[in-house]
Amino acid sequence: MPDWACPQLKRRLEQGCEGGDVTAVQRALYVALRERGSKGTNAKNGAYGPKTIKDVKAFQKMVGINPSGVVGLNTLTRLWDHSGKNPGGAFDDYGVQLFFRSKIGKPTKLDENEIQKGKKGPHVQALQRMLWRALGADSENTRSGEYGKGTVADMRRFYNRANWQDRNPEKCTNQDWVALWAFGDDRAKELARKVIATPDDVIRQKIRSWGEWYVQNRSRITYAQIRPYPKTGKLPMRTDCSGSSTHVLFMAGCKNDPHRRGYDGQGYTGTMYTNGKRIGLSNLKDLRPGDCVFYGNQGGGIPSHVVIVIGPGDRALNFGSNPPHFVNIGTYWRSNLRTDVGARRYF
Repeated sequence: MPDWACPQLKRRLEQGCEGGDVTAVQRALYVALRERGSKGTNAKNGAYGPKTIKDVKAFQKMVGINPSGVVGLNTLTRLWDHSGKNPGGAFDDYGVQLFFRSKIGKPTKLDENEIQKGKKGPHVQALQRMLWRALGADSENTRSGEYGKGTVADMRRFYNRANWQDRNPEKCTNQDWVALWAFGDDRAKELARKVIATPDDVIRQKIRSWGEWYVQNRSRITYAQIRPYPKTGKLPMRTDCSGSSTHVLFMAGCKNDPHRRGYDGQGYTGTMYTNGKRIGLSNLKDLRPGDCVFYGNQGGGIPSHVVIVIGPGDRALNFGSNPPHFVNIGTYWRSNLRTDVGARRYF
């Protein structure tokens, strides 16, 4: 069976959460722990309690993630990457079905209770962003705002994962919309509510989506210090810390190349930190998606590493010796944080 790209996490999973997405993760933990010679303790009952926390911590320790007992996208991707016979890694077909069908949050209602092929507008754009985050690199739609062939193909994939193969991919019903809602980012939900955002807010929301895309597709992205860095979303991909940060800014539509080279595919950490507006690191709440934070010294005071803030809060995309994953600036690599350089903002 072919592998499926990892979906975006519908919500952060922690003690007190209940629902189909919790059951799906509990089932995947049971498989992943068993195949590593350990026995899970959770009841697979859809309630995130002490036993599930214990299993999550055990799995996180095994794969080198901070054992917080909370499931974020880093933990989800490691479960999804897990080797096995299923296209969703440690998630079996039923677990995938539960995850994609789970209803989280308070969705809006669709005009006329459905969106059909050929329609245009903000609801279509919202749907396309939801599908893009649900399907990762398997998504074909271009988020153009028109329900065309790419959106039809994505709806068919979504139905396949949710085990709703009898449905018509040329329309999205309210039931589909409810199941897709939690995959939507802030911009998708603004579009669904027909809220007008500022151009910079749109870019920042896209930065968050592209950062999450890196983590979703971590198994298809290889670290390599090569130039030119990528300027498309085509996978598999080879890039490094400064290349990936620049790539995220480019794909999100930021007009200012942090290297001041017109996005010609060249540049490195040193050229990034000499440009942009300096943002001090005394208050991490001042950081915004797209800000780049620098670490270390490769000689001459030039930083040796960079991460890009994705948000919410001080969450950042880190890509170095490990595959793409999220870190919190407040706790990540404090001894080598270049407070003298500070962060840089490019728009």
